[in-house]
Amino acid sequence: VDDDEVAPTTNATRSVEPNAAGWNNEDVTVTLTATDNEGGSGVKEITYSINGGQPTTVQGSSVQVPVSAEGETTIAFYATDNEGNIEQQRTTTVKIDKTAPAVSSISPINNATGVSPTAKISATFSESGAGIDPATLSTSTFTVVQVRPTGNEPVSGTVSYNESTKTVTFTPDTNLARGRYQVTITTGVEDKADNALANDYTWAFSTVGRPPPRM
Repeated sequence: VDDDEVAPTTNATRSVEPNAAGWNNEDVTVTLTATDNEGGSGVKEITYSINGGQPTTVQGSSVQVPVSAEGETTIAFYATDNEGNIEQQRTTTVKIDKTAPAVSSISPINNATGVSPTAKISATFSESGAGIDPATLSTSTFTVVQVRPTGNEPVSGTVSYNESTKTVTFTPDTNLARGRYQVTITTGVEDKADNALANDYTWAFSTVGRPPPRM
């Protein structure tokens, strides 16, 4: 077709769509499919590169690009038809986080004694991927109870999150009474890629002189 002057068009589709936050927690295959204009010379090849790396050219109108690396992967691509018309380069980005968050430090520390009645209770997460989803942090997933012989008594308070330090803090509504306390962060806590904390994380402390039970 000697008068073909229209470049082909390439669409990128994924084997698994991302969640509402734009993340996947599993491997993704991106399929690049090129089509030429009606009556055109037909697609000759697709060229793509990953994160600015060496371009790869594949003959034909379709190619699958597997993505398994955690983090952000940007695929740049364009197609060429048999008449030599080259599509303007386009990109698509895949964000993958397959690692569950974990608690890396706590305050007060486990089995601490003599904790101030005005103390706040906090935990810091190790999470280097999508980041903790603040919507999963609440008094339902971060619970504090006073340990009593007649049964544990919930402590009321508010939960806040500092994204820069990855620290969640429970602030009691009133000063803590003298006694023993148990704190639990549940598997309801997730990162933005929907990876949940692997197990409930529990620790204990006491205010003014009475040791907590060993955990």
